[in-house]
Amino acid sequence: MIYDRFDLIDRYALLIPGLPGVLAALRMRGPLDVLPAGRQTLVPHKADLIIDRYTPSPDRPVVWESHRRYADIQLMFAGEERFGWLPASAAPPVKDAYDVERDACFYQPPSPMHAPPPCYLPLRVGDFAVFLPDDVHAPGLMPEGQAVTAAEVTKAVVKVRLDQ
Repeated sequence: MIYDRFDLIDRYALLIPGLPGVLAALRMRGPLDVLPAGRQTLVPHKADLIIDRYTPSPDRPVVWESHRRYADIQLMFAGEERFGWLPASAAPPVKDAYDVERDACFYQPPSPMHAPPPCYLPLRVGDFAVFLPDDVHAPGLMPEGQAVTAAEVTKAVVKVRLDQ
């Protein structure tokens, strides 16, 4: 996992295959936060862009997932959420086996006694997180200290294909 401020993402460009081209395509799109919600091709056969808008709440289901063929780059434009992270070597029990079409494996939420315990970090405006195949993650969690419902989130998720 990589977690930092988006204005520093170029520091990591050479760590992920194809990331320099994906970042160039992102910058050519202009302001991402005004795009409509949904999925679109960013770089054909290499990267898709998903614009998400939702409100984190205590009722929102917690989904722990990992991917094999794609890295997730999550960029926050409005609102705040938390995400959970565990290394794949400490993944909780599988809930839904890996699905090739969705490039996703889903896990049971870690128990309170899970070892090691999950790491939970905030994703605030201007932050980004990169989740690689060895990262089990749970995005979209209620921000810490929020009693009821948080503000609406606008987030871009860039799915970068790694196996080409």
